Amino acid sequence: MGLHHLGFVTGNLEATIAFWRDLLGCPLVLSLHEALGPQYFFSLGPGQMIGFFVRPGWTPPAYRKPGAAQAPYPSFDHLALAAPDLNHLHLLQDRLIQAEFPVSEVIDHGFCWSIYSYDPNHIPLEFACPQPGVDLANQPRLADPQAPALAQQGSQPQGPPWPSQPDPSPRLVLPGLGADLFGKAPGSR
Repeated sequence: MGLHHLGFVTGNLEATIAFWRDLLGCPLVLSLHEALGPQYFFSLGPGQMIGFFVRPGWTPPAYRKPGAAQAPYPSFDHLALAAPDLNHLHLLQDRLIQAEFPVSEVIDHGFCWSIYSYDPNHIPLEFACPQPGVDLANQPRLADPQAPALAQQGSQPQGPPWPSQPDPSPRLVLPGLGADLFGKAPGSR
């Protein structure tokens, strides 16, 4: 399982393009228009995108500090994007400062180094790079002393807790926005 895309809302498409494409260097890979307004997608890497639904008149929520205990708790806290190394993180920090976006100092989390900022839509962003010698995918670190019973079973899947599923039956695939851009007929795959 991996990330395909994240979907957010913007009221200022030009500021969003300037930030994601021009400041961060994420190529604009798809734009669509539907009855409710345009959709714009930027590449975050192979097969990964961030998309924005353009809603004129929408205003960003107030800034809030990522990870802070602020009731009521939002269902979304922040978006963390990967940087290749600490040098790239410092260069990105300089670019954000020069573009007059708020940005934190580098924070050492033990497994990664991070900086925090916001996009023009006030989406809380973390830019993180791995620390040498730390490989959580192959060497997990589970250290919560109050972990629930399922977490105490370890990092690897323990088998499905649900009944096994038979092979799925064929299902109808409905055409969505953009299907016509790629020559798809209604109901085709």
